[in-house]
Amino acid sequence: MSDLVLIDTSAWIRFFRTGEENRRATDEVERLMESDRACYTEPVYVELAIGARSQDELRDGFVALHLLNAGESEWRWAWETAFKLREKGLYAGATDLVIAGAAVSRGVRVFHHDKHFRWIAEVSALEEYSYQA
Repeated sequence: MSDLVLIDTSAWIRFFRTGEENRRATDEVERLMESDRACYTEPVYVELAIGARSQDELRDGFVALHLLNAGESEWRWAWETAFKLREKGLYAGATDLVIAGAAVSRGVRVFHHDKHFRWIAEVSALEEYSYQA
């Protein structure tokens, strides 16, 4: 298992929000960035771009982070895992599945605030954690 941690969009959103209820997520994201362990994948970047005030600001913030490219094997993993979830009566969206696939293929954990990653971990090798726990 790598020391890198893929920070999901759900955790980034809490990082960018103010308020004491987001403090634990903010502290963890800052800790990961300061220790050069934070990483992301393209779907996370695109989701954040949708709500970003400035493309330059978003780009500048991510330039120092590790990028885990999501390619054909990650999409195939997502497809296979979607069927495993469905067999258990669970659902996760394509974006979460591809993010999880990128994490599994590189042996990194996902930091999140999203129940879908817990469900994905139930049917796969995904290592995940949330500031809620």
